[in-house]
Amino acid sequence: MAEEYDHAGDGLLPIIEKICPDKSARILDYGCGTGRDLARLSKRGYTNLIGYDQKF
Repeated sequence: MAEEYDHAGDGLLPIIEKICPDKSARILDYGCGTGRDLARLSKRGYTNLIGYDQKF
């Protein structure tokens, strides 16, 4: 089931980078699943990331 979450929302990162160019801004991913998107943002230089998912 986790694999299904990891493939959802692949187009999200370019949108986040466009609307939030400040890489030190606080970003909360509520319902982050496995945290894949936060890990990818971290690799792109974002530093203030928080993820929460009740299921994982």
